[in-house]
Amino acid sequence: MGKLVSFDKLDKTNTPTKIILDTNFILNLTNRFTNHPTNRNITDCSNFTKSLVYANTEIFIPDVVVNEFCCQVFTTILLEYRKKNNLTKHILNIHRDNPRIIRPGHEKISKAIKDLDLIRSKKKLLENGEGVRNKALKLMRKYDLLPSDAYISAIAIVNQINNIATLDVPLTKSLLKEEINIYTPFTEINLS
Repeated sequence: MGKLVSFDKLDKTNTPTKIILDTNFILNLTNRFTNHPTNRNITDCSNFTKSLVYANTEIFIPDVVVNEFCCQVFTTILLEYRKKNNLTKHILNIHRDNPRIIRPGHEKISKAIKDLDLIRSKKKLLENGEGVRNKALKLMRKYDLLPSDAYISAIAIVNQINNIATLDVPLTKSLLKEEINIYTPFTEINLS
């Protein structure tokens, strides 16, 4: 069983040497660029990241996280447009009818990724291939994970990185069973 480590309990004895940052963590960390509505833990994520940088922790952000982050930024823009214009169409249809709506997101994403590149490890993760795919599919079935969560988990396991920073409670419950240590702002989680 992995350990649950609350951000406020981080000290020299439990600071990871390597960690993967999950999408919801990134959305909070980069909120000053994106203004994403998922912003309940901005300060916690920022302070935690500063602690990691100070401790020379290798910080990894898989491409699937970057892709999901971009998708979240664009989805938010489309949802706001739909609400502002009192539309009932699905956001994909709104985008298809007027792709330019998402243009403000390009600048937001560029700034956020540039900022993330300052803390991101230069080492490359093994993110593709049969091993990662097979592990992700097994995790999807075993825990009913969403595909991106399964891939993030598989990438961690295949690369032998036993630490993930996330705010995702269902993902946390699954990963603790896979002996992955979870770093989160929560002090406890009901595992049942």
